[in-house]
Amino acid sequence: MARSREKSYRHILKYTGIFGGVEVLKILIGLIRNKFVAVILGPNGMGLISLLNSTIQLMHNSTNMGIPTSAIREISDVQENGDRTLLEETVAKVRTLALVTAVIGTLLTASLCRVLNNWTFTWGDHTLHFVLLSPIVGVMALAGGELSILKGIKQLRALARLSVYGVLVALVISIPLFYFFGQRAIVPVLLLTESIQLCLIASISLRLFPLRLCPLRGLWQKSRGILSLGAAFVVSGIFVSG
Repeated sequence: MARSREKSYRHILKYTGIFGGVEVLKILIGLIRNKFVAVILGPNGMGLISLLNSTIQLMHNSTNMGIPTSAIREISDVQENGDRTLLEETVAKVRTLALVTAVIGTLLTASLCRVLNNWTFTWGDHTLHFVLLSPIVGVMALAGGELSILKGIKQLRALARLSVYGVLVALVISIPLFYFFGQRAIVPVLLLTESIQLCLIASISLRLFPLRLCPLRGLWQKSRGILSLGAAFVVSGIFVSG
């Protein structure tokens, strides 16, 4: 018992150190990126990015059913039981739920583009921006589902690497495009950044669990635990991002 507890403490300390270092690196890279982007785009461009990001995040939080967070516990519990077949079924269920929420989020964002424009902006017409950015809501839902799988099976090293890769991708993509195209590159940069991050996440999760989806019939009954817990996260997410 004592040896097991000591091993657990070492495990916690080890990965606390890893993620602490990762967070410092992310902050430094983020500061560099924001400095360059602010110089290139100016305050108006930075303000536009911030408003678009916050609105897209709100739509994501409103439509993801809390799956990126609530699915972690169920996947973790199943993995601890050691039943590989049940674990694969649970992963397939989470992926199907993520896909459903991705479609719903994308369509809802596109259909509410004018409402979102009027609610977010007091100048100009940015309706087209929200139509073009609506796929990001879907991409974020899919990425959230894949991340919940990696978190549930405790792929902590992979998560740390992905965290760094994410900010590096944003840095490498945004600065050249903003430099050459200015504010016209805002939508492409946001789309490319989220899409590449999804590809990076999926490259790891799909290697561990090849793609498999559940039939939609009976999905909601099988997912009551995830959805009931996720509802609380949806409400809190709306308040945080709204």
